[in-house]
Amino acid sequence: MNCEQARPLLSVHLDAELPAAQGAAVASHLLACPTCGAAFDSLNRASALVRGLPLHPLPAGFLSRLEARR
Repeated sequence: MNCEQARPLLSVHLDAELPAAQGAAVASHLLACPTCGAAFDSLNRASALVRGLPLHPLPAGFLSRLEARR
């Protein structure tokens, strides 16, 4: 696997949603490629920061207004 093939798969790999063989290929590439490894690490850190944000309840009536606009 090369960088061009691996880069679009980084997010899916982070979410562990790739088939086993493809996930293994991405993981192997990340170990061998410092550029893609750094990109994956940045994506992983950003994901962790987002997961750490507090959840706030939606305003009253938000979902019904959204559904009406849809």
